[in-house]
This record gives sequence, structure tokens and C-alpha cells, in this order.
Amino acid sequence: MTDPFDRNLPPDGSDLDMKDLRGCAAIIIVGGCHVAVPTKFGVKAGIRCTVVILNGPDEGKEYTDALLFNSKVVRKLRGAPSGTPYVVHVDVDETGTNPMVVLMDPDAGETELARAWFRDDPAHYEELLKLTVASFDGQEAMMSQSGQAAQQQQRPAQQQRSAPPSSPPRAPANQAPSSPPPLANDGPPRPQSRAENYTKPHEDPWSEEPPF
Repeated sequence: MTDPFDRNLPPDGSDLDMKDLRGCAAIIIVGGCHVAVPTKFGVKAGIRCTVVILNGPDEGKEYTDALLFNSKVVRKLRGAPSGTPYVVHVDVDETGTNPMVVLMDPDAGETELARAWFRDDPAHYEELLKLTVASFDGQEAMMSQSGQAAQQQQRPAQQQRSAPPSSPPRAPANQAPSSPPPLANDGPPRPQSRAENYTKPHEDPWSEEPPF
């Protein structure tokens, strides 16, 4: 029998502060958007992603399984398909009361930095991509289960113990049961919608071309 305690603690979560990346270029691989994440400031939407810093003091540093709550960043990325990579220039808007992180389009030099990073080790990019998507899917499933459990606990106890509905009175023995009314003819069956028929297109995960 193997020793069940022969392991270390899991690594800490990402401590990325996007304001620290002001003026830098970065690759953001989007896992997806969690629409309701409990935080000390209330329930907020957050982008689960991987961030690779391309220049600046922390050039080459990678933040895997990062969760971004910056409001403008969330609005920018919440509609992005899972597994989508972006090259961005990070800036901070200080025109309001609170500084806001903003994502801007990269210039040609910053885009070339991203392509050079990719060409240096395409397999590593694919590894980060798969890890990011799997992390989002796993956390999303856990949040969904937690939400369902909380809803069940909040149901009034009297509803859980409610009596079954009473049966309708039986007809006399000498009376024939009434026939159900005929079903209305609504025409031909409803065709499936585009969403029901939608299948996400498969992309070659081992393409040697930069995805940026």
C-alpha cells in the first residue's frame, strides 16, 4: 500500500496584478469567463486564463490559472471562445477616481515578440492552451455543483415534506371512463435550431503556424 501522505501541498494560486504590467506586452490565453465568483467584494465575473509576459522586468514569466477581475478586462474578454490566444498591450487608465486596467492592440514589434515566443517552443504553447481550457472547465463544473447544492439547502423544509397530490375521484362502476380530448394538430414537427445543430469546429492543435 502506498503512503497516502507522501505529497507536498499544491502550489499557490496566481498572484498576478495586471496593473504591474503597465506598458508591457503579453499573451493572454483565455480559458473562459466565470459569471459569478464569490469574492470579498461580492459576487463578480472573472476571466480564467494564462498570461505570458513578453517584455519588461518580468519578461518570460508565465501566470497559469490566473483569474482576472478588472472590469474593463472582463468586458473585453468575456465573449472570447475558450482557448483563444490574444497578444495585448497593457495600460492603465487614470482619468477616473480609480485606475482601470485596459487592454490595447499590440504594435508590430509586440506581435513579433509573441510569434518569436511561439516559434521557440510550439509544444509548450499547446501545453499551456490545454491546461488553461481544462482548468476553466474543471472550475466551472465545481462552481455549478456548489451553486446547485446551495439552492437545495435553501429550499423550505415544508416543501421537501409536502404530501403527494390527491387522486381524482373514481367514476361509478357503471359509468364508462371519458376519452381524452383529441390532440391539436400543430403542423409539421419543429425543425432544430442552429444552436441545437451547432458543433464547434475542430482546429489542428499541433499547427506550426503562430496563432497570433
